[in-house]
Amino acid sequence: MFHYFPDIINKLSQIKDIRKRPHYSISEIIFAAIAMSIFKASTRNAFNNYREEIKFEKNYFKAFGLRLPHMDTVHLILNNLDNNELEQLKYHLVSTLIEKKIFYKFRICSQYYNIVFDGTGVMTIKEANVKNFPNAVHTTSKNGVVTYFIKVLEAKLVTSSGFVISIGTEWIENEGEYDKQDCETK
Repeated sequence: MFHYFPDIINKLSQIKDIRKRPHYSISEIIFAAIAMSIFKASTRNAFNNYREEIKFEKNYFKAFGLRLPHMDTVHLILNNLDNNELEQLKYHLVSTLIEKKIFYKFRICSQYYNIVFDGTGVMTIKEANVKNFPNAVHTTSKNGVVTYFIKVLEAKLVTSSGFVISIGTEWIENEGEYDKQDCETK
């Protein structure tokens, strides 16, 4: 990771922190979210279980030079960060990989990258949380149960080896109730 992104911690620290008196730096918060994926923890709770092991926390600090916050704290802070800042971070990371020619051998006709677009749901939320998600859409089942969804349109670079990396995310904004999204171009 540090081979391809030697400036990753510095890039993370440049993200605007809206908190008044932070206990953890913004780079520690965002890197903890990244680490959750690196260590393939299925849930925040599972990663918190790792965190409680003294050896894990010490090794995490040795490897990354960062303290490990509680994942509920990470979740709360990420929910309040500007999405554009995180998209800019993703842009920087993907651009770095392209500049270092990581995907060079996967180009089509030695010139083009394979980019796909797909609409997908990122989470289902309860009605009580809808006010926190202005882009939530809902459906009502035949028996009257209302389900709220958060959906996004993803642009992804896909390689012939099966590697897929997100290069752009856009929230899908539907008004009111809907049956099905027509297509990704809508």
